[in-house]
Amino acid sequence: MFLEYYSVMMKSDSARIDQTEGQPIRHVDVGPHIRHGLEENQQEFSFARDDGMIVALITNRVRAMVMVLRDVDDPGEHVAIPGAAGSSSGYRLVNGQVDQYADDDTVELHRAVACVEHLMQYGHWPEDVAVWCDR
Repeated sequence: MFLEYYSVMMKSDSARIDQTEGQPIRHVDVGPHIRHGLEENQQEFSFARDDGMIVALITNRVRAMVMVLRDVDDPGEHVAIPGAAGSSSGYRLVNGQVDQYADDDTVELHRAVACVEHLMQYGHWPEDVAVWCDR
């Protein structure tokens, strides 16, 4: 499903992103890491916490889907906006596939980044977001 995995190891205020060789990063730097990737035209991001939780973000640069998986075979859960109308395209995966998602399955990009930051720091969804379980 996701071709690019990062392992974020939570130890107090530090974290680790493993991308082949591994790069240290603090969990507070996950958001800036995503924003930098966006500047480099990256649209898909996956992070794995040391407790096994996988957090993925895919964006069309305006909206984003944020998913949480227990493992790579888990259908998972994702942030949602119940009742949002319409859909958006342009979600380019690292394998080149371009997807379209219903707007009720996505949130604005800045909100998605905040969700990923919260998930990576605390290990659970922010209390003020709706989550749909796909399991």
